[in-house]
Amino acid sequence: MSTDEADREWVRRQLARLESVYGRRRWKLLEPSTDMYDLLAESEDRALQTTVDHIARHLELATVPTAQFEWGLKMAPEVAGDIRISCAAVGGSVIRIPFFYVGKPYALGSILAHELSHHLNAVEGVWEGDRDENERLTDLSAIASGMGKLVLNGMSTEACGIPGAAFRLGYLEVQTLLYAYEVVNRRFEIGARQATAGLLPDVVSRLSEFKQQP
Repeated sequence: MSTDEADREWVRRQLARLESVYGRRRWKLLEPSTDMYDLLAESEDRALQTTVDHIARHLELATVPTAQFEWGLKMAPEVAGDIRISCAAVGGSVIRIPFFYVGKPYALGSILAHELSHHLNAVEGVWEGDRDENERLTDLSAIASGMGKLVLNGMSTEACGIPGAAFRLGYLEVQTLLYAYEVVNRRFEIGARQATAGLLPDVVSRLSEFKQQP
C-alpha cells in the first residue's frame, strides 16, 4: 500500500470512528462569516472569546473553554496554541494562543478549530496514547465535526499575513486534509457550491486541483 493509500485508509477508518462517537450531535457545516474573521482580526481576548462561544454552540458543547492571548507563549509553528483540558462546569478548559497570531484571523480560525476539537474529544472520551497520533486525530476531528472551512482557510497564503508565504499549521499534510474534507462533504451531501463558499480563493484552487487528480 502506498503512502497516499495508507493515509486515505487512515482517514476513512478514523472518520468512521469519530462519526460513531459524534453521532448523537446534529452534524452541520460551520460557515465562517466575514464578521467572525473581523472579530479574529482584533487583538482583544473578548473578541477571541466571542468566536470561541460561537464555535462552541456549533459543536453543542455543554462547557465552553476560555480563550486568551499570551504574550510570552512560544511554540513551534505547527503547534500554535494549547488547551488545558477540564470538562467540569467550574474551572473549565483554557485555550492559550501566542500573541504572535494577533491580526492573523485565518490562522486563528484554524488554531481554534484544533483546540476546540481537543476539548470535544476530551468530553467524548476520544484520544490516542501516542501524542503525535493524537494530534493527527485532533486535526481530523476538526473536519469531522464540521469545522473544515476554518481548517482549510488556515492553509491559505492570506493566513500568514506575509505575501507569498504560508503557515504549516497542524499535523496532517495538506493533501490529507483536502481528502478528509471531500469525504465528509460527500457523506453529508454537501454540494460543490456550499463546499467552496467562504473559502479563500487560493484554497478553492487547491481543492479544485485536488479533485482533478486521478
